[in-house]
Amino acid sequence: MKFLRLVVGVTPLLGLAAKLRTGRGTCDEWSCSQGYVPKKGAKALEGASDEECCLATCKLHPCADGFLTNPGNEKKIGSSDAECCTPTCGKALDDGSFECGEDEKVGKPNTAGASAKDCCEVTCAAYNCTGQWFPHPSKMEVIGSSNEKCCVPLCVEVTCDPGFILDISKLEEGGTKEECCLKSCEFFKCDGPHGFGIPPLKLKQPANSSEDCCQPQCRSHVCSDGWSKDHTHDEAFEPSDETCCKMQCQRFQCPEGWVSNEAHKKEIGNTAEFCCLPPCTSYNCSAEDHLVAIDGAYGRTEESCCHKTCAAHQCSKGLVSVPSRAETFPSDDATCCEVAGCEKIRKLTKLQSGESCNTLSKDKCDSYFGSFINEKKRAILARCDFDRHFGLCRLSPSEFDCVDL
Repeated sequence: MKFLRLVVGVTPLLGLAAKLRTGRGTCDEWSCSQGYVPKKGAKALEGASDEECCLATCKLHPCADGFLTNPGNEKKIGSSDAECCTPTCGKALDDGSFECGEDEKVGKPNTAGASAKDCCEVTCAAYNCTGQWFPHPSKMEVIGSSNEKCCVPLCVEVTCDPGFILDISKLEEGGTKEECCLKSCEFFKCDGPHGFGIPPLKLKQPANSSEDCCQPQCRSHVCSDGWSKDHTHDEAFEPSDETCCKMQCQRFQCPEGWVSNEAHKKEIGNTAEFCCLPPCTSYNCSAEDHLVAIDGAYGRTEESCCHKTCAAHQCSKGLVSVPSRAETFPSDDATCCEVAGCEKIRKLTKLQSGESCNTLSKDKCDSYFGSFINEKKRAILARCDFDRHFGLCRLSPSEFDCVDL
């Protein structure tokens, strides 16, 4: 027993001797840091660091681009990508580790893999589109095997956005909205305040610019002389006087024998009844109202077509009507009336040209009258009176302004 105790106590003494001899400890006393493992036989080695006593594991190695960390290698001794990491499919393909088959490609180049089996996937180039779907060149390199991933719908199935229409030349082709649809006139805006718009029939037509679509409307039209603006047609296209305006009577062609109605010249109208006047020969003046037709007149009223005769005229105070002028016109005092007394003179015998009161005998003197025209072109009448003082028949100084016979 004493011998055993002696042997056991020798080792610490040897270690102490080594320290005394070298001034350093042994790796037996060193604890490796995380990510390191002790070297083989490290216990007998002198040292006091990871570099002297330990070996690095793959847990400490940062994988370069094209490699991924392999969790199964964390405890493996190593310090290179080849020892510690797994290559990505893209890296392995670039290094020539494998080749994908026809219509195949590396679908996920950044995932771990080093063989065609691990890395290659079928592309849409190997897929046959079905139904209302169409193969599209832009999707040939896409990984997939379904209509949704590999194909585009036929243009006939595409719903275009507002302002676009289907390109009818591509209905049986496949494509996206951008490839199947065209801009239409509905997409563009016109200068409405200045009288431009898009005709309804053009809204669904393909167009490249507003110039292809916008057309002038009646709002911008200025009517010519003889026309008035018809604002109910402001939205109409192909503006013209006939489309945008209403004709005034001054442009209306009256029937033969009729004349334009000047009172309606600037008024809107396109009928003979409104724009024209017929000849008064078609109007019947009222005989009961003592009216007679005016020669060469036009109109539809008594005022336009008829004269009032003297029979309808009321003489002013101090004057009396002349019965012989009953059917005469115009109806005014000068034409129809005369001073009282003229009718009595007319019952006498009128002196003929070359005759005078002086040539009459006393017996005949009171049976005659004479006349002359004054400056107003009126007949001035005066009876013959016998002057007893001179024993002569002469014209009476009492003159009457009468209507000439």
